[in-house]
Amino acid sequence: MLRPSLIVLFASLGCITGCGSSDSIQKSDTTFYPVNGRVLVGKQPLAGVVLEFKPKFEWAKDVAFPHATTGSDGTFELETIMAADGAPAGDYEIGIKFATTEGDSSNASLGNYSDPAKSGLKATVKSATTKIPDIVLKGSGIRTPASGKSRAR
Repeated sequence: MLRPSLIVLFASLGCITGCGSSDSIQKSDTTFYPVNGRVLVGKQPLAGVVLEFKPKFEWAKDVAFPHATTGSDGTFELETIMAADGAPAGDYEIGIKFATTEGDSSNASLGNYSDPAKSGLKATVKSATTKIPDIVLKGSGIRTPASGKSRAR
């Protein structure tokens, strides 16, 4: 009679200690630091682009990379799990794409900037609030979704 109750007890303890999402494990095991910055094309702010910070260190497979969307003034605040929570300290490659809605067939293009491995954009998040220096996009062929015209200067 003692054995079945021990089995139930151990099963209950196993679920209490082992149940939960990997997000909660990621949240408890990693410290996030606030990160902000601004994206420009030439000297003009670039609104409505999505930045993805691809870590150059080991990353949990089921957790999205740190990301942000620029406001009308080109500024952004990085988030990983929730709004403006920042990112873990470390080195990152940055990719930038225009935010699109489902079914959008705009001709917006950021060329190589859309691929973190090809963009040449890098940042280091420090173990404190980090202000990323202005990210200035250059080159021909950068077209905004609103006009379809090049904004590179």
